[in-house]
Amino acid sequence: MPATDRSTPGEVAGSSYDDQLIAGLADERPDVAEICAWVLGQRRVARAVGPLGELVRRRPRDVAVCVAAVEALGQIGDPAAVPALRWAIDHGYAGVRLAALRALARLDPETARAVLARVAAEDPAAGVRELASQLLAALRREEQSG
Repeated sequence: MPATDRSTPGEVAGSSYDDQLIAGLADERPDVAEICAWVLGQRRVARAVGPLGELVRRRPRDVAVCVAAVEALGQIGDPAAVPALRWAIDHGYAGVRLAALRALARLDPETARAVLARVAAEDPAAGVRELASQLLAALRREEQSG
């Protein structure tokens, strides 16, 4: 059997699909990293939480990549993602903060309450403040009805 071209996604010899996706997060092409993050979220690959969190911190200016990584963290649903989501809320661009707020509210409602209250009062972007207020109200409704 001929050797595979290691630069071609999906054809790395001896590596699982999830390993290839995790490795793709480090690709310098934003579209590759974004797609890998999205697929990892869809597959709910728990061992990708660390690399996805690192991606958010390492590439904060790649908004689409960070949004995909934050959404993937929310879809995976591992509480280990909370520090990366909080970092994204504190340091990300507005689009990243929006995605991180949604993910945190789904993943850890208890932690989210305090974060949402702070963001609703202090975030510089009106859209982010508005979403934080809406998510906080939804969490309060769920708490009262639950």
